[in-house]
Amino acid sequence: MFNEPLPLPRKNTSQKSSNLYYHDRGLACLGFGSGTKATQLYLNGEDGRTGHRHNSPLSLLFFTAGRELFPDLGYIADHPANTWIKSTPAHNTVTVNEQNHHATGPGTLNAFLPDGPIRFVDITVPIEGLDHFRRALTLIRKSDGLPALVDIFDVAGGRVHDYQIRVNDPDNKFSIPKLAFKNRTALYETLSSSPLNNFRTGGRTTDPITATWGKSLRVRATVLTPCTEIITYSTPAWRDYKEVFAAPQKAFDTLVLRNRKKRSRFVVVYECYRDKPTLRNIDLRELQPAVSIHMKERTGWSYDLTIGDGEIDTKITRKK
Repeated sequence: MFNEPLPLPRKNTSQKSSNLYYHDRGLACLGFGSGTKATQLYLNGEDGRTGHRHNSPLSLLFFTAGRELFPDLGYIADHPANTWIKSTPAHNTVTVNEQNHHATGPGTLNAFLPDGPIRFVDITVPIEGLDHFRRALTLIRKSDGLPALVDIFDVAGGRVHDYQIRVNDPDNKFSIPKLAFKNRTALYETLSSSPLNNFRTGGRTTDPITATWGKSLRVRATVLTPCTEIITYSTPAWRDYKEVFAAPQKAFDTLVLRNRKKRSRFVVVYECYRDKPTLRNIDLRELQPAVSIHMKERTGWSYDLTIGDGEIDTKITRKK
């Protein structure tokens, strides 16, 4: 409950991943594998008032091969920094106009496909002051047993949209090699009593870019949609109230994709791998009205995805 390490009974070392949707909580769980080889993601579609009570609509958590890739920031009791921990930009979701967001009701499950090599969930959450807030996740088990995740996030309303992913990178390998970063002014200062540090900007992007992190288990994020600005910064990474005092400098990097417009569609493909990426090609073939993506592995396997509102069409082939 408080993100503290607990010893697991032996029987849980082979625990299988969950593929369930909890209607009472608005929580979608997708995964595959078991034990230390399991992959598990969670998508939070609840109203944020009766359960978790954080400003975290459509926040994402992602685990694989014993690693927490996209972490939540935890619970730190009544410490003043809890204002930030509960805020929208502290979660793996989209922040609009640098403000907190409250759901006006539970999310709508548009689609949930928990079986097969490609698994899919699509949820829309009603947000006060916004016209549309929707996330569609496609989880793929590649031929190497590790996951690829296709993330589509639609938001309408407001004027500044910030897609954010927390980077759990204990190896300090986080890099966006093709961009020249420079310092920028801080964001979200009204939402945090603790300093948010190291704000950097890579400027506007028009072509796909990649960010990578990790060493033994690596992650490559391929951003397929243009952005008004690419931003990175550091945020406190305390997982429980003890760490506030024991590790005051502990931090996570954050990747921010910023759009200055009234309507945005973010499309990002995350791949986990060991030595080098298995996906050789990741091509966005269509963005509207449906998203069409072609991905090809070095092994010859290909994935063709067409993702619309509440639906997905998939094709898996192999060229020998």
